[in-house]
Amino acid sequence: MKVLGRSAETGRVMGKLREECKFTPSQVAQKTEEIAEREEDPRFHVSRQYLRDIELGNCVPSSYKLEALALVYNHDLQELLAFYEVTRENEGKLFTSWLSSNGSKVVIDAEEAGQVIFTVAGRFRGEGTVLLTDGQNRELMPARWNEMLGGKARFAVIGKQDNTMGKLLPPDCLVVVDTGQKTLEEGPWETEEERPIYLAWRNKGNPHVCCWAYHVRNMLTLLPYQANSGQPAKSYKTPAEAEIIGHVIHAWHLPRDASQAAASPDRKLKGQMNPDD
Repeated sequence: MKVLGRSAETGRVMGKLREECKFTPSQVAQKTEEIAEREEDPRFHVSRQYLRDIELGNCVPSSYKLEALALVYNHDLQELLAFYEVTRENEGKLFTSWLSSNGSKVVIDAEEAGQVIFTVAGRFRGEGTVLLTDGQNRELMPARWNEMLGGKARFAVIGKQDNTMGKLLPPDCLVVVDTGQKTLEEGPWETEEERPIYLAWRNKGNPHVCCWAYHVRNMLTLLPYQANSGQPAKSYKTPAEAEIIGHVIHAWHLPRDASQAAASPDRKLKGQMNPDD
């Protein structure tokens, strides 16, 4: 099998594990389907098409898929998780406050998210925080996600050198921004984690930053995580000098194994990202 993806070496390892067990892709699909039925959770199922993408290095499987494959191949789960730098507890997800336009909690498909994250890691990470352009956003944002936020969803990538929000939103992350939520919420908040984080634009320096914020008259104050020494709060006249783009509602760590990879120019996501049939 010719390996084409950006995680080629890991794909070869995964293919070799299957071949050592003398299983066909159809047999693996059947065995993982049995695991999914036993666990009453479809996330454990690895279809033939999805297994092909894994072995081609075209995707980052969720911890559920890796756990099922570890059982089928009689292999150590922690080693498979380490291949992809995926944790069983949160699968790379940092937080979510994502509600759909009708107020219901959004459930994001792990495999769909994994492929978006993998593509972003290969193409858009950098030293400073960036808001993806309209064209990039249309290319990468699954249509279903945008629909759930009434067309107000935008992607941004936290720069590798941007430690503004410290542990709450560390460097080198992909975030979803709801641009329909620009009004700043007022506290008090019981914990730091509950306080909303916003993506803001500034007319000086690195233009985009994720931070806490408050608004008094015509002054917008951008506030970093207080544990970060040397990063004082700064105030700007709004909207001339700074403005809120939207509320950060979802965040993931970016995988390091895609850091030097360029995404395939003909690989379009647009809501049809390797369906797990």
